[in-house]
Amino acid sequence: MDLPIINKINTNKKTIPVFLSISNGYFKIFSVLLISMISNLDKDCFLDVIVFSNENLNITNEECILKLKKEYKNFDFRYINVSDIIENWNPYVRGHVTIMTYLRFLAPYLMKDYDKAIYLDGDTLVIDNIASLYDIDLKDCMVGAVRDAAAAGIYSAGKHFDVINLFDNTLKLDNPFDYFQAGVLVVNMAKFRDKFELPYLMKLCEEKKWYFVDQDVLNLICKNDVLYIDMRWNVETKTALETPLKFSPKEVKVQYNCARLNPSIVHFAGAKKPWENPKSDFAELFFRYAKLSPFFSDEADEQSNILHENMPIVNAALNGTADDRVLIRCTTPLHLFNAINIRLTLYKESFFVVVLTNDIDWTDIIFNLKKNKIFDDVILSESTRDVSNYNQLNDTDKKRITMSPEGFLRENGFGNELDYIENHDIFTDIFYALSSKTEWLLYYYILKHNSNSDVKVHLYEEGTASYIFDHYSYIQNNDFFPRYVDCKSYLNSIVEYSVYNPELICLKNIGFNITQLPNIYNEFKKVKLCCEEVFGQPFLPDEKFIYFDSPCFDEMNDYCNLDILDQIADIVGIENIIVKLHPRTKTNRYSTRGYKIMEKSAFLWEINCFDESIKNKVFLSDLSTAAINSYNIFNFSNYIVNLHRLNLLSNNPFLKSKGAHRIISKLEEIKSPIVDYIRAPRNLAELREVLLYLKGEDSKI
Repeated sequence: MDLPIINKINTNKKTIPVFLSISNGYFKIFSVLLISMISNLDKDCFLDVIVFSNENLNITNEECILKLKKEYKNFDFRYINVSDIIENWNPYVRGHVTIMTYLRFLAPYLMKDYDKAIYLDGDTLVIDNIASLYDIDLKDCMVGAVRDAAAAGIYSAGKHFDVINLFDNTLKLDNPFDYFQAGVLVVNMAKFRDKFELPYLMKLCEEKKWYFVDQDVLNLICKNDVLYIDMRWNVETKTALETPLKFSPKEVKVQYNCARLNPSIVHFAGAKKPWENPKSDFAELFFRYAKLSPFFSDEADEQSNILHENMPIVNAALNGTADDRVLIRCTTPLHLFNAINIRLTLYKESFFVVVLTNDIDWTDIIFNLKKNKIFDDVILSESTRDVSNYNQLNDTDKKRITMSPEGFLRENGFGNELDYIENHDIFTDIFYALSSKTEWLLYYYILKHNSNSDVKVHLYEEGTASYIFDHYSYIQNNDFFPRYVDCKSYLNSIVEYSVYNPELICLKNIGFNITQLPNIYNEFKKVKLCCEEVFGQPFLPDEKFIYFDSPCFDEMNDYCNLDILDQIADIVGIENIIVKLHPRTKTNRYSTRGYKIMEKSAFLWEINCFDESIKNKVFLSDLSTAAINSYNIFNFSNYIVNLHRLNLLSNNPFLKSKGAHRIISKLEEIKSPIVDYIRAPRNLAELREVLLYLKGEDSKI
């Protein structure tokens, strides 16, 4: 068979070849996918987009490509009419599927200059740098792909005998849950050419009435030769998965739900598409890029408005530039961990200074932090989160310090920061983990130092409080500074409210631009390496049950209820429990009762999430965010016994608050893998049953 050859693009940048099968009628949707790819592509990369079709590109679509090429210089586009090659080819099709879906089999034989390439379905959206997908080492496998969560559920349900027969008898899969979803593939083009002739593949596609058409053929020829990649690279919408996912194995559910939190590619599989139903799953992401397409414009704006009538927008966290000068304040190890993550993933090129407050002792890590030069400067501040000195001021004194904040700030430990600010260029951005009233005052000081040039304020994850505390109303009701000073208010300078898991936010009207901090995956080796160099290696204890002490300020000490922990010890054995103290806890109330305390309790607990054996531990928690950060930040789950409902019997005002109750309810409401792992017993009998199960003595749950 004589085939035309598609030559490799000549460029001095790293070339990422991507091929698809798209008709003229689907080009409008494809334009959104194309924009999403080129918008998120690394600046050192070039995209070679090759589309196979059974027709020529029409004038309207050609004009669209020309417009995009004028705006974006990082891609090339070729539309290949293969109608002559497939003229007598009759592969099995059914339903809405046409021969177009089979055209992918031609790619390895037409794109002979490429030994590796990416395939995408036309109804996908790329919201990450696709070069990262291309860089995955296939280890000589035929393809890199994700496991098909929908197919796993259909098989497990045991009702679709056609699928069971397909997996067991036709494909003869060693493990039916290894069937992969073919909407996103990293393809070993060279191995395809070496292993199969194109006529053989074309004939194979004609031989049977394939249930999932071309996807079945790919699973057959690639059987036991697949590199399974992270499911975030092919996150199907709930439309396609909602019913089958109920029957999928737990590990598949966990993988899917974790991937949903931080998708790299969204796949609009199933019947409901965002361009048909603007309230469908992940529609907001689609219309964000559709606005940039020549085909959408006003239509995308209208649909986006419909979409957001009753739901908050959640965007990716803002990225910095080389022109940004950033000051980030940290009062706990988790804050510093977040600062490292923000620095290394979002503000790589910016001038970035970290301030460590006097709320905890940083002695053991300050040397490592400075040695690794993650930040351009490290400032040790004598300030703390304590705002009692400010709260005691009357309105006259507040007006006075607002007009001239330096004296008050120096009296309250901010001297080192003020000296640094005065001796350096202006700061463009400030990061606070939520914020205190004295930090508002610091904002106004920096604004004055900047000669009233704008200062962008970013609120980043503090912990549980970020999900349940109405910080917007708190600032609105307590920030008196705009009354006295004619400048941009602190509240109006807040550009984002960044957390790891926006789904957990329990406030109806948060008032801020909600953004999502980048989750940490094992492949983010630089973040992992830097954190281990600063905080040390993981230090998981041998004990199976880890109790997370809640933040316990002095005025709450008398309210903490340890009786429930004692009852847990009676069930699982006190020798199997260890306590992780909260960094701000000043009093150890546990050792006198015989509980072991984790060494390094005051330092970063989250470093342990780099140790995969953490999945074997059971977390006991009143409401500590640390207990769910393995899920929130690192996207994997382990068992958590939440004691919040039992502790409502105590007098702890924080645990009895509506916010604390809402976050537990929220965990149970959202469709999340953590729901499969969290237990929130309502009484002591339920607690005993749960603990015996987790200890391994009962299997009722």
